[in-house]
Amino acid sequence: RGEVYMTFRHFQELNDAITEQGGKPMQNPRNTTSGTLKLLDPKLVAERQLSFAAHFCLSDSRTESHSTNLDFLASQGFPVVIHESKLCSRDAVMDFCRNWNTKRHSLEFPVDGVVIKLDSIKNHRRLGTTAKFPRWVIAYKYQPDMAITTVMAIDAQVGRTGVITPVARLSPALLAGTTIRNATLHNYEEVKRLDIRIGDAVEIEKGGEIIPKVVRVAVEKRPVYLAPFEPPAVCPSCGSKLEKLKEEVALRCFNASCPAQRLAALTHFVSRPAMNIEGLGPALIEQLVASGLVKNIADLFSLSREQLAGLERMGEKSAGNIINAIEKSKKNPLDKLINGIGIRLIGAQTARVLARKVDDIADIYDMPVEKLVEKEQGSRDSVGPLAAESIRIFFDRHENRSLVERLRSLGVNCRGAQKVDENAPLAGKTFVLTGTLSGLSREQAKDFIVRLGGNVSASVSGKTDFLVAGSEPGSKLDKAIQLGVTVLDEEHFNEMLKR
Repeated sequence: RGEVYMTFRHFQELNDAITEQGGKPMQNPRNTTSGTLKLLDPKLVAERQLSFAAHFCLSDSRTESHSTNLDFLASQGFPVVIHESKLCSRDAVMDFCRNWNTKRHSLEFPVDGVVIKLDSIKNHRRLGTTAKFPRWVIAYKYQPDMAITTVMAIDAQVGRTGVITPVARLSPALLAGTTIRNATLHNYEEVKRLDIRIGDAVEIEKGGEIIPKVVRVAVEKRPVYLAPFEPPAVCPSCGSKLEKLKEEVALRCFNASCPAQRLAALTHFVSRPAMNIEGLGPALIEQLVASGLVKNIADLFSLSREQLAGLERMGEKSAGNIINAIEKSKKNPLDKLINGIGIRLIGAQTARVLARKVDDIADIYDMPVEKLVEKEQGSRDSVGPLAAESIRIFFDRHENRSLVERLRSLGVNCRGAQKVDENAPLAGKTFVLTGTLSGLSREQAKDFIVRLGGNVSASVSGKTDFLVAGSEPGSKLDKAIQLGVTVLDEEHFNEMLKR
């Protein structure tokens, strides 16, 4: 077991190469590492010069102590995590944590804390784990680094659902090993709360050493001539008037033909939680839109191998792979399509609930709100009232129905799944997933549960029957334990699927 990472030097070299070619630089080493590991081209992965540090050898013969386990890995030539000789008192542990709060800045990779483990593996077994959540290890997190910089501009970004997000453009500031130029301001209510103005000096930090955010305006440094910031009145992409929905703080563009929304909507449509069309990344989608080949999601299913092969950096083989992926996606279950078409407030889980209600997507076209929010027999999940209103708004528009029917005519599955037998193994049971499963992706696990009659929820509540906990589970595990929810590790989850 170990961790893959990218050093600051290699991250900078990668960004230099990207910007020289006119591309957009990566934001931080961690996300870049994660994205690199998902690339399909091993040559490209190798070019990015990722590093690896081992932190445990899974072996029946290396079970005396954690420190000797690491020593063995090092003797075999593996790079191992930076570790200290055994610490024998609470004061020694705290001194170690305090020392590394300073020393971590000299490392060649980002660090936001230290991990403290019991050395005796015998004691690991005695203390045990809760669904792979070890009781013999604890993380000590440091306060995020902060920096002072200047707000050069406040731009507006358009999301796929038309939400306008203010983004602070900053004078470049070095923070936690990366140069920060942008920080999200979330919404215009937050801008008003902070009273942030163009030209202000602001304090920024990186949450979890990854996401930059503005935490404070240095009002004491503000020049007297800076004017309060006014939110935009029109969409920066299409010029349409911006409005707010009832009980929402977000400004929205409601123009369905807005170019910025088109790009974001297409990117969402092909994403893994939606139609999962491999090879159709944001850069290629931008090319397809710019060339006029794709104006909406249905146009993707009219593309030919020859059209794709004619694009920049696209060969015959890559074009063929994408066409095959598009054809494969036509057979997706209905919930993938419902999630992909971009109905506001409808994510993967609500899409699954909705798909189980109908035999065909056309059944939703005129389904009243009262029917939409009804719970299915034996199910604990339902469509919420706000989501139901959003569904009605979407399908009450003729152009949206026409778009779905065009998808049908191009061979995309619009039929619901066969109704689940009430006697199915997992019928009526609600599952929540957390952590990483070694044998299944998150989406595969969800599909297995649904196929066997179960429901998958995004959050733990008193209605949850089982929490499936993989490695490195999050806070959902703590909540499940607190609520008395049954926790399954991967082995027991797999046994349940095989019954």
